[in-house]
Amino acid sequence: MNILLLIIIGVLSLLLFFEISKQREQKQAILYLAERIGEITEENTQEYLMLTAASKEIKIFMESLNRLLEKHYHNQAAYRQTRQQMKQVLTNISHDIKTPLTVISGYTEILQEQTQKFPIPEEMTQLIKKLSAKTCATVRLVTQFFQIAKIESGDMIFDLKRTNLCACCRDFILDYYDILEQKHIQADIQIPDTPLYAKADLQALERIIKNLIDNALHYGSDGHYIGFFLREGDEHFFIEVEDHGKGIPFEQQQFIFHRDYFIDKKSNGNGLGLAIAERLAEAMGGTLSVFSVPGEKTVFTLRLKK
Repeated sequence: MNILLLIIIGVLSLLLFFEISKQREQKQAILYLAERIGEITEENTQEYLMLTAASKEIKIFMESLNRLLEKHYHNQAAYRQTRQQMKQVLTNISHDIKTPLTVISGYTEILQEQTQKFPIPEEMTQLIKKLSAKTCATVRLVTQFFQIAKIESGDMIFDLKRTNLCACCRDFILDYYDILEQKHIQADIQIPDTPLYAKADLQALERIIKNLIDNALHYGSDGHYIGFFLREGDEHFFIEVEDHGKGIPFEQQQFIFHRDYFIDKKSNGNGLGLAIAERLAEAMGGTLSVFSVPGEKTVFTLRLKK
């Protein structure tokens, strides 16, 4: 009787041991699958789950996950294709609209010239001025749409060359000295005397920096200060444009590089300038960020690789 009891206890212990081992293996397999899914989604790779030593239940679970991954990859590919097609359509539409608008802009310039040669009612002169201003604003808007569409569709070609940032920044800022004097804005310019070289597209770099300076003058001129700083880090160069205007609330700072965001909805801005600047920075392998303390200062920072 004792021997039989011992045998039963031994069998039950053995079964319990196998069950605990099985549960441990299943737990490890599930943790492994969860970790692999995290790696695949984070790295955005198109891999599938592989686990040879697994129970039947885990294999069924893994097959279900692989089917979900396959569907996810298919949806990703379809999304990228649709997005690319939409960008191309936007590029084409922007180009088609820009051409007649440019013609209209030319006609309004001719009308303005005629108002100076021939006497016409003052009311008509003012209407022509308003027409010219609105036409020019619309042409600028369409041009910006056209540019951001070209960047996002991959149609814009960037010529990355070894560029002297110090010399470029001095040239860019030189265009603003008259404006700074007229608006009585204190300029704090800090550019090293020693040349600093980075791989950059000169036109893209000019567009970014001038956009940041224009932005500071437009939204931060009430602070009567603008700072421009070029400095070198361990792995990057940093170009900072600072103003002491009213600033940007913290909860809005994450949205200012969106194409549909308006820093000041009452202004004439269209929200595309910063969006274009950020995409140009990314196309050169850099980043564009903002730090703002409302009422104190706002700093836009362009970071470029050495």
